[in-house]
Amino acid sequence: MQSTVVLLTGPVGSGKTTIAARIAENPEWVHISEDLLWDETGHAPQDARDDEGQVRVHALAHRYILQAVKDGKNAVLEFLVYENPPFRIAHYQDFLNERNIEVVTRILVPSRETVIARQKIRGRPTERSESWSRNYLEHTMRCLSADMIQPEWLVDSTDQTVEETYLQFFSGIVSAASPPRAP
Repeated sequence: MQSTVVLLTGPVGSGKTTIAARIAENPEWVHISEDLLWDETGHAPQDARDDEGQVRVHALAHRYILQAVKDGKNAVLEFLVYENPPFRIAHYQDFLNERNIEVVTRILVPSRETVIARQKIRGRPTERSESWSRNYLEHTMRCLSADMIQPEWLVDSTDQTVEETYLQFFSGIVSAASPPRAP
């Protein structure tokens, strides 16, 4: 059975990490987080991300994806988009398509109020300023409204729990990519 990679993106606080972790509860799936890859490169969380670091992070993501596929696993890669146009989505899609790896792209886009509320609950130092959070959120939402974004990629999880979002938008993808379980 061919491996599938889900590219999962959205604004800071949209639930990417939580949904990716939920998908990876399935034994045939692995969770790859760009945030953790940035940490792996030695990048400090409070420092701005740069092009040189992004090249290293992409190389690590590529390696982890290919290892998952080699091991017969599926993968969910979660990452931020902060460029307009959002070239990172196209980059990963091209990388996977060139290797004939099935790719599914999903973008979490809960309401702005939901994202701000989640950021307050998380309490990360960079998200404590509401004005910073709102400005960054608006920037990210503009990036995610680029012409290349397909409507079928968008997942509005505003009034849903993690499990509801998973069941409505991701369980079918997971089931289709996973071998049938023995009774």
